[in-house]
Amino acid sequence: MPLGAVMRGAGAGVVVVSHRSDVGVDTHVVGDLGWQEHAVVAGDGVGGLTVVPPGIEPRRMLGVYGIPGITAYIGVTRYGRPEPGDTVLVTAAAGATGSVAAQIARTLGCRVIGVAGGSEKCRWATDVAGLDACLDHHEADLPGRLRAAAPEGVAVVLDGVGGPVLDAALVNLARGARVVVVGALSTGYDGGTPTVGIHHHVELGLRRARMEGFVVLDHLDAFGEAVERLHGWVEAGDIVVAEHVVDGLEHAPAALAGLFTGRNLGKQLVRVGAAPAPTR
Repeated sequence: MPLGAVMRGAGAGVVVVSHRSDVGVDTHVVGDLGWQEHAVVAGDGVGGLTVVPPGIEPRRMLGVYGIPGITAYIGVTRYGRPEPGDTVLVTAAAGATGSVAAQIARTLGCRVIGVAGGSEKCRWATDVAGLDACLDHHEADLPGRLRAAAPEGVAVVLDGVGGPVLDAALVNLARGARVVVVGALSTGYDGGTPTVGIHHHVELGLRRARMEGFVVLDHLDAFGEAVERLHGWVEAGDIVVAEHVVDGLEHAPAALAGLFTGRNLGKQLVRVGAAPAPTR
């Protein structure tokens, strides 16, 4: 991003001025609004505006019905393709994408093991989200603890962390496993060469497994299906939505940094304070 530009970020808001006949004032919308109190946006869909469907809380379009939830849905159903009874491992299982992915797998009849940072998040994963087990990656010997939790190996891995956590998964794969890469939080996404990596990629060959990643924007055709099914699961109580909301746009930088230290439970959101409406 160029210096001085508005920080990119998806947002949910209310239209205060409109020059379009199909999107009136007071309409709830989501889009790439940036870190600002008012945004001027043209166009529809990705890069533009999407009108929030009736009956949906607008901020949910940034989480469970937005890119995190849709990524979870596509990652599990199109790439992981678990069968009922499979053991599924989800890393960052208390994060925006992982928490949804783990609950999708559980709803599909799988045994689900999560990996999260800290006892509080692990308790949420098992006691609230209904996972069969959750392992704290801060504790020693994650590979050994995963082996004890899944002695026959894991059939599907949905990984958003990389590094040592992914390595622990690789040495515990079942034959023919599918490893789905949706992120790499351990690298910090700093644009340079990551200081952490994986060492046990040979297990992919030995276990006849496959590791594959994807970009959710390559699956625009699935967005409607994903939102419909996710909404049904949420309404039925099969998916519990977790959100971590902080108040005030001035706290957005700290909230973003907190993603890399595990401060958030579920989708990290920043509630922007009310601002005077534009005069024109």
